[in-house]
Amino acid sequence: MAKVDLLIAGGTLVTMDAAGTIIPDGALAVAGGRIVALGPEAEVTAAYKAGEVINARGRYILPGLVNSHTHLFQTLLKGLEADTPLRAWIDRLINPVLPLLGAEDCYYAAQLGLLEAIRSGTTTLLDFMYLTYRPEFSEAVIAAAKDAGIRFLYGRGIHDAGIEHGVLPLVVEKVERVLEEVDYLRGRYEDKRDGMLAVWLAPSIMWGMSYDGLRSLAAYALENRVPVTMHLMETDYDIEISLADYGRRPLEVLAATGLLANRFLLVHGVRANERDLQIMAEHQVAWSHCMAANLYLGSGIAPVTQAAPAVAVALATDGAASNNSQNMVEILKLTALAHKGFRRDPAIIDARRVAAMATCEGARALGLDKEIGVLAPGYRADLMILDPLSPTATPVHDPLATLVYSCDQENIATVVINGRVVMRERQVVTIDEEKVLRKAAAIARRLQGELSCQ
Repeated sequence: MAKVDLLIAGGTLVTMDAAGTIIPDGALAVAGGRIVALGPEAEVTAAYKAGEVINARGRYILPGLVNSHTHLFQTLLKGLEADTPLRAWIDRLINPVLPLLGAEDCYYAAQLGLLEAIRSGTTTLLDFMYLTYRPEFSEAVIAAAKDAGIRFLYGRGIHDAGIEHGVLPLVVEKVERVLEEVDYLRGRYEDKRDGMLAVWLAPSIMWGMSYDGLRSLAAYALENRVPVTMHLMETDYDIEISLADYGRRPLEVLAATGLLANRFLLVHGVRANERDLQIMAEHQVAWSHCMAANLYLGSGIAPVTQAAPAVAVALATDGAASNNSQNMVEILKLTALAHKGFRRDPAIIDARRVAAMATCEGARALGLDKEIGVLAPGYRADLMILDPLSPTATPVHDPLATLVYSCDQENIATVVINGRVVMRERQVVTIDEEKVLRKAAAIARRLQGELSCQ
C-alpha cells in the first residue's frame, strides 16, 4: 500500500475532463501537491494510505475555480460611487483613492479579497495590480497571497502615458523601470517547482500606454516568455482613443506592436466586433469575461459566445469596486443567465460551458491547462468539495447544473490548493478572518473620511 499525503474518499468526482467523466462513490489520492490517483473508492483506498483522510460522502469533488481578473486592493471600496459609468467611476473614485493607500492597506485589502475568494471555491487568481507607484505595494499583495496559500498570478500594472486622457500622473512610470521591478519580482518570488506564483505584465489601458511602451513590453514578454494581460474595449472610449491616436482598433494596434505574439489575456472585450474576434482567433488571444463588472458599470455584455474554439474564455469577478464581490460562485449563474436573456436563447450557453470557463477553460486561458482545471493524475491538487445539503442546492440531479444555478458560497465546504487544505468545513485555516475583517473595516472607514475631505 503506497503512502500519500491526502486521501479524499466517498464523494462524487466531477473531473471536468474532455470526456465529462463523473465517478460516483469515488476517491482521490494526493502526494507532493499533485493528484496521483482517482477512481472508485474501493480501488483507491485499497491502494493508498494517507496521512490525512477527508470523508466526502454525499458531497461533490470538483476542480477549484479560476478567477482570471481582479484588483484586490479594491475590496476596500465596495459600494463607493455605485451606479456610475466607467469613466466617471475612474475619475470620482479610483483616481482620488490611489494616493491615499499604503502598503499595509494593500495587504489587508488583498487578504480580505482572498478570504472571500477561497470561501467561494477559488484556487487560482490573477490580480491585476495597477497601484504600483511604490514597490512595496507589489510585495504587500504578493505576501498576502503567499500567506493565504492561493495559486497566484500577479499582474504588474503599467502606465507610461495618458495624462492628457485622465491617467493619474502618480502611476505613470518609465517602462524600463517597470521591467527592472518585474525582473526583481520574478527572481524573488516565482518558484517553478510548485507553480504557486507567477508574474505577468499588465499594461492597464490603451490610453495609458505609448506605442513605444507597448513595443518594449512585447519584446520583453517574448524574450522572457512572460504572459501579458490588458483591459481592452470595455467601452467605446477605448476604441475611440485608439482610432484617434493610431487610426486602428486596439487589437490591430497590439498585433502591430508584437504584443499578441506571446500569451495574451484580453480583459472585458465588451465592444469586440467581428474583426476583433478574427484577430483573437488568429493569435489565440485568451478572454477574461467579467460579467458582473460589465453589468454593474453599464458597459454591456461581451460577445464571448461568438468566440472561436481557439479562444479560451475564462470567468472573473473583476475588482470589488466594480462588483462588490469576489464570489466566483455568484459569477457562474450571472454569466449564464445574462447571455441567455440577452440573446433570447436558453441554449446559447449551458451549465457545463459555464463551469468549464471557471475551471478547465479558465486554466487554458492562463496557460495552466496541463497543471490545473481538471481532476486527473499528474494535475495539481487544486480542488473544492461541494456540500449540497442546503435548501438551495438540494436535490442534485446534475452536479454542474447545481453548481451553476443553485449553489452559493455556503455550499463550498472544503478547498485544497496544491495539496494543502486551506479551508476545512467552511473555515479558512490560512487567514485570521476576524483580524482581517476588523483591519479592513477600519482602513475603509479611514479612506472614506479622507475621500470626503477632498
